[in-house]
Amino acid sequence: TLITSTSATTAVEALEVVGDVEVIRVSDGVATCVKDGVIPNRGRALACFLTQFGDFDSWELAQTLVDDMERLKGEGVTVVAIGIGSVEAARSFA
Repeated sequence: TLITSTSATTAVEALEVVGDVEVIRVSDGVATCVKDGVIPNRGRALACFLTQFGDFDSWELAQTLVDDMERLKGEGVTVVAIGIGSVEAARSFA
């Protein structure tokens, strides 16, 4: 399911759908739920839900985002990628 929104209400509802999913943060290796700050609940965020970190489609999406990262940061958008794989694979992907 692709959820896109410019509405704060819809964005909060979308975050509630994935909020209890446990992920491991690449930054420190700590397991946490998405709702506990992985995707910010304030401000603007772009959450990319990827297949495996080694998958071509994930790499292709990331390559497209690289071109837009400075603009997104300048507009105050936090970019988060969530995918399937080990912490090491995620670090390589990053």
